[in-house]
Amino acid sequence: MNLFWLLFLLAVPTLSVAFPDEEEKPFLRRSDIEQENERLTERLKIAEEENNELKNKNFILNEELEKEKRKHSSSFKQNLKFSCQIALVAILFYTAAVYQMLNSFFFR
Repeated sequence: MNLFWLLFLLAVPTLSVAFPDEEEKPFLRRSDIEQENERLTERLKIAEEENNELKNKNFILNEELEKEKRKHSSSFKQNLKFSCQIALVAILFYTAAVYQMLNSFFFR
């Protein structure tokens, strides 16, 4: 039973620290609340301005990114077209070589 009371006495101060009473909060005057409201309003305006600036920068960067994508897309298409042309020429030479080999083998 003594152990129970010991634990109880240790738990009560811990609970009071973990869950403080509402009455312990300091009393705020109306002028303090108004000053805090004005300060927060100013901070909100500054944050909104920064947000708008960041949105504008983001819009500009997205436009530049789209331009780069289009540029690389067109160069990729040109490279692909060139690679296909080289592959067709290689196939043509390979076919001609096979034809010559078969022609020389069968028609000596």
